[in-house]
Amino acid sequence: MSLGVLSVALLNGAPARAVAAPVCGPSRSDLRTVRQTPSIRVFERRDDSYGDVGRRYLCRRGHVAVWSLTTSGIYSSGQTPGPLIGAFLLVTEASGGAVGDDGRVVRVVDTRTGRYAETGSSYQNMGYDEVQFSREGIAVWLQTRSNGTDTTADVMAVGSDGRAVVLDNRGAASGLQLVGRTVTWRQAGAPQPPFAFTGPPRYRYRLTRVVFARR
Repeated sequence: MSLGVLSVALLNGAPARAVAAPVCGPSRSDLRTVRQTPSIRVFERRDDSYGDVGRRYLCRRGHVAVWSLTTSGIYSSGQTPGPLIGAFLLVTEASGGAVGDDGRVVRVVDTRTGRYAETGSSYQNMGYDEVQFSREGIAVWLQTRSNGTDTTADVMAVGSDGRAVVLDNRGAASGLQLVGRTVTWRQAGAPQPPFAFTGPPRYRYRLTRVVFARR
């Protein structure tokens, strides 16, 4: 607890307690913190003009930029921040499009630069599973498909140019593991030779930078 917080509490005759202040970004009554760590803050502002459940934003301690996590259209149903590994945050976002569209898109966001890479997606009979990423921003996942009877799973990754690449498309992958720059998996239950990345990928896309007016 800082001396200033302690002094105010004692002067008011109230028990001293620490007050959690935002690590970055604006502090306003219409902005609600969704998630906060010592490094990042994810916060939400409701947009009633489109009946939105809330648009979400990202900022990082020591950086002045605030990025909009919302990248879809007016039917966005918000974003769900997932694991944070180093500077990289996993974000699941409901897809934009027609009302009732239940698709989801998964992104890995570099919180330092606002750049991100598309990873798995889920639309009707397609899905993703076992999404993993490293402190360098290397990302791998299983892309699944189902015809109602059989389900297949391919090994996917973000390539050096920031585009999704197929590491194994034989359809029976499982047991995906990413350790550093090396990824391993099983094909029809049998261990496969490991694949080693030569370096981190280039993230192709950038979130929109936002400036909030004071209130």
